[in-house]
Order: sequence, then structure tokens, then C-alpha cells
Amino acid sequence: MPAPDNLAGLVDTHCHLQEYSDVASILERARENNVVHVICQSVDLGSAYNAVNLSHEHPQQVSAAVGFHPQTDTLPAKEQLDEIKKLAKTSVVVAIGEIGLDALSPERGGIGIDSQSKLLRAQIEIAKTLDLPICVHCRQAFDELFSILSEFRPVKGVMHCFTGDSEWAKRFVGIGMYISFSGNLTYPKNSYLREAALSVPKDRLLIETDAPYLSPQRYRGMRNEPSLLVETLEALSAVLGVEQGTLTGQLHANTVALFPKIALRLRSA
Repeated sequence: MPAPDNLAGLVDTHCHLQEYSDVASILERARENNVVHVICQSVDLGSAYNAVNLSHEHPQQVSAAVGFHPQTDTLPAKEQLDEIKKLAKTSVVVAIGEIGLDALSPERGGIGIDSQSKLLRAQIEIAKTLDLPICVHCRQAFDELFSILSEFRPVKGVMHCFTGDSEWAKRFVGIGMYISFSGNLTYPKNSYLREAALSVPKDRLLIETDAPYLSPQRYRGMRNEPSLLVETLEALSAVLGVEQGTLTGQLHANTVALFPKIALRLRSA
């Protein structure tokens, strides 16, 4: 599935631009490293508004995903979910995210798995209604997550910052999901992630930074940002034995296939 010639370039499919005070310079460095677009993810209603605003301020380089992260302190009210749905109808919003399950949330003062599951189902319903993909977070809850996603199969979405093994990768691909790898693919101890990447069909692969978190190996201890997506590209290229330019085209085509609303925005990049 080759990328259109005029659209060749990397897309950071998961980034939290709201965490930066120097967005313009970050996006400039991204362009210099052939990162032509980023999807700015949300964790709550406030960050969703910020993501939408950044997408309007930088229409050629930024799109938004809106939703509630599973580590929220309280279960969002219906009115808050209605506002997410309203935002999701705008042209700059390309996905519902970041949503999912996190088994560590209760230990950190967040809602429990039962409440997270209720929230996840509600947000998947919004995505289904609006024909949008979902961007899914999962921490130590693969069994529970797979069970919920299977209720909605085929699922249009991506397992963000995948941390499972090859078997889990195959199972999620089997119900329709894409698999996204981030900077932790470059960590020497994470051979299981590199094995998982080999098990994913090439037309279901994506990459991301999850910036400002999860800096790649050569930048551990430093702030992550979209320009460093090339580090994950390099690592994935080596794992797959695919030339970086060819892999860039494949990843770009995969991104447009999953997030079709960004196609026009990418053409103006």
C-alpha cells in the first residue's frame, strides 16, 4: 500500500502537545526531521479543548483526538461525554482518544476497572456513531480490554504505545486494531516488543512518540518530542529489514487509512 508521492512523511500518531510551552519550535524541528503531522491526544475535557485549539492554530501540522484517559479521578458526567462528542464532530478531530483501561489507576487515586470499563464502552459508542477510530491505552489489563473491544468487533482503532507480546499483537490485529510502537521499542531490554513488531502485518503498523514521555534510548532522561520519531523509525526499520524510506511510505499510508480525516490536512502540509 504505497503512500501518495505528495504525502510522503512521518506522522506522529500519538503526542501530547498540550504539555509544551514552545509548540511552534517543536513543530519546526519536527518538519526538519520529516515529521509532517502530529495527532494531539487528550486525557480529559480541558486537554481536549487545548488539542482542538492547537489544531486550529497549526492546521497543516496538527490534528486532535478527544476523550477521557482511564486514569481520570472521577467518572465523567453525561454532559462531559456529550461535549466530547460535540468536539469530535469538528473537522480537526480525527479520533477518540486517549481511552482505554489502566490497572494501576486505582493505586494512583483514579477510578476502578469497572468504572473505566463503563467509560471505555461509552467512548467507543461515540466513536462508532461518528465513524471515528479509537486510540487505546492499556496498562496491565489486556484480558479485560480485549474482552470489551471484542464486543465491538471489527474495531477501528490503534493500540497506542503497545507493550504486549507477539500473541497479544496478533489477537488485537485479529479484531481490527492497528499496533503502534513508540520510543520504548528502542530500549535494549525490550526484545519482546521487537518480536511483537515482527508479528504485525506491515499494513497494520504505526509509530508514535507519546511525547513528552518515553524518550527513545539515545535520549533517555531528556524531554521527548515529535522530531525524535525518527529514532523509532530507525529501530523498526532494522527490526523489519525494510529500508527507512520504504517503511515511511508504508507507515504514512497506514496512518491515512486509519485516520482518513487527516488526508486533506496532510495535503496542505
